[in-house]
Amino acid sequence: MKTNYLPQPIPKELKQEFKYFCRVIIDIPTKPGAMINCAKAYAEAGLGLWTAKEITTQILYILANLSTWRGEQARTTKASLRELHNKINAELS
Repeated sequence: MKTNYLPQPIPKELKQEFKYFCRVIIDIPTKPGAMINCAKAYAEAGLGLWTAKEITTQILYILANLSTWRGEQARTTKASLRELHNKINAELS
């Protein structure tokens, strides 16, 4: 059985969508010590990622740290990130 160890590319439009959401999260106003600051750090790091596996993993880290973010923008952004995660995983299979 042959295993492919090369990183799988991600379609350009999905990569652009991920980077858009990273910028949305980076622009969220925060308070010192808030969990969302960790999400912002993961989003900033996400701007430099390129492979599908890296991006899907980063989305999970970002979502985990957005758990205390509330409001309409929070709901729509988190739902969109989950949907993007599913789209990228579908591309991998």
